[in-house]
Amino acid sequence: MKNSLLLVLIIIPILLTAQAKIKGERITWSKERMLTSEDFKAKAQKGHKAAAQADVSIESEIINQTENGVKLKIIALFNTAYSWMKPEGKENEHLLKHEQGHFDIFEIFTRRCRKELKEAKLNNKNVAKKLPEIIQKYIQQAYKYQDKYDEQTQHSLKVEKQEEWNKKIAAELEELEAYSNPVIEITY
Repeated sequence: MKNSLLLVLIIIPILLTAQAKIKGERITWSKERMLTSEDFKAKAQKGHKAAAQADVSIESEIINQTENGVKLKIIALFNTAYSWMKPEGKENEHLLKHEQGHFDIFEIFTRRCRKELKEAKLNNKNVAKKLPEIIQKYIQQAYKYQDKYDEQTQHSLKVEKQEEWNKKIAAELEELEAYSNPVIEITY
């Protein structure tokens, strides 16, 4: 019981911080639902050299917790209120595919997180500490991977590199298909 309360006390601040940022519609990653230019609802940043910016994140929610384990929902989200696209980019399918890549990258790291959590040796004594650490680790890794993606594709301007990344991202999503279910159960 003490560890359950501790887990709730650790997770709630993380969720509240994420919730405080949310103003608009949030789109949960789905292979059936691709981003459209209408999903980028924030005002484009003047003077920014990028043509668009996707605001993506990983969010977790405890569905149920008992003495024997925890049931979690871990998802990749796209926040429309903080995502923007310059007007000249709105008709550019190549740019839209690049921004979809950012969302897909967060789904890859969400799946990696689910995989590690399923394989981790968690118990009532360490779950309150380990769970947020593991989730945060994958959020940080996703941001670093996105930086590499933007650097190598020059924000979609290097068409050949963008195509290589599109294939790489699709292959990684396929490789982690076993962890595509957002709900995971961790048994102690």
